[in-house]
Amino acid sequence: MTIFTRILAVAALAIAAPAMAQESPVVGTWETTMETPMGNFTASLTLEHEGDAYTVEMAENMPEGMPAMESTISNVVVEGNKLTFDRSLNTPQGAMALKYTFTAAGDAITGEAGSDFGAMAITGTRAAE
Repeated sequence: MTIFTRILAVAALAIAAPAMAQESPVVGTWETTMETPMGNFTASLTLEHEGDAYTVEMAENMPEGMPAMESTISNVVVEGNKLTFDRSLNTPQGAMALKYTFTAAGDAITGEAGSDFGAMAITGTRAAE
């Protein structure tokens, strides 16, 4: 391989690398609404990608008079436009385990949170940047 060919190959890889590393369409911040037996709950869900890891943060908009609840998110998996994760939520009644599944399509996201009480539907839209 000549020097020119090597330089050309390196340049081609440098140009192609951003396209190959394109983010999953589910990465970003989403304004979501979850339908529950106690009414609708809204939250901002942010999925970030750094290196080989994905992280999820949820900021809930609690109804007036309801305390904020601490939670731990684990087992975050992203496959294309799909996102799943587990969440342990500390409620006034005790710990609650939730399994979230989402599918993104453009600026819309749909999914559900599975719990011991059944599945709760979630819909959302991509937050404005």
